Amino acid sequence: MSPCEEERKVTMHSKRKALAAMFLGLSVGTGAWAQEHPNGFYLTSPLTVSSGYDQNFVVDAQRIQDIVTLLVGPEVTWLRTTHRSQFTLEYQPEVELFARNPGLDAFNSSAKMRFLHRINARWSMDAGDVFLTTMDPSRALVNSLLLLPRGRFFENDFYSTLGYRINEATKVSFRFDNAVTTMDLTGPFAGRLNVVTTAGTVNLDRSLTSHQKLSASYSFLHGHPLNPETGGSANNVHLLNLGYTYEVNREVPPRLPAPLPWRRNSAIFGWRPGINATCPSSEGSRR
Repeated sequence: MSPCEEERKVTMHSKRKALAAMFLGLSVGTGAWAQEHPNGFYLTSPLTVSSGYDQNFVVDAQRIQDIVTLLVGPEVTWLRTTHRSQFTLEYQPEVELFARNPGLDAFNSSAKMRFLHRINARWSMDAGDVFLTTMDPSRALVNSLLLLPRGRFFENDFYSTLGYRINEATKVSFRFDNAVTTMDLTGPFAGRLNVVTTAGTVNLDRSLTSHQKLSASYSFLHGHPLNPETGGSANNVHLLNLGYTYEVNREVPPRLPAPLPWRRNSAIFGWRPGINATCPSSEGSRR
């Protein structure tokens, strides 16, 4: 078989896989749209298909060049509300297709859960869970400071918040977070990112005037590696944040933050001044 014929065969194979996955996603999306109503299933994003040529990405210490097709399915949401509570479930699938390396084809998923409940006029609670599994963490984690290699990445984050409104101007909240992260790394980095992190936070918000607001929060974080022999010892971090917000007229840009954090002996302190503007809420203004 000539090189040209082999290239055409690879391209046609990639197109067939992309079309099959696209039609599958469209069939799922049509069913979800048919069930749209206030309490039940509906879609919050469309099906998207994109393709491009990637080069020099690392897989098992080898640099690979390939044509990659990415199919992101519609995000399906299930909603249930009452006069005091709201419960939502969200799920979005994703398929990666490689033209020359079909062994790298991957199925990725992300899911979210959130529960809001107003206990009474002063007490409220908010709990949720975020799940992610992907073979391309550097793309999925948009705020990642590390360029992670290709490999199965797993993350599950749970949080729970209990809020108490002291009066019309002051509110205090207590939050608990738990995160489990694992990634299949090889060589000297194996097991380095497998960690369980827990945190507790106390937050205080105080409205001084209709334009001014103060906030203060303290957090204690504890990180425990799942593989102590490779991940090292546990770490504790104390985090203190102070914030001041001043709302001016609507012509001012939405926010001008100026964070000034510093770290001393596993403690982080920060001062977060800012200017905030309330955006118009009328229908005509949004246009």
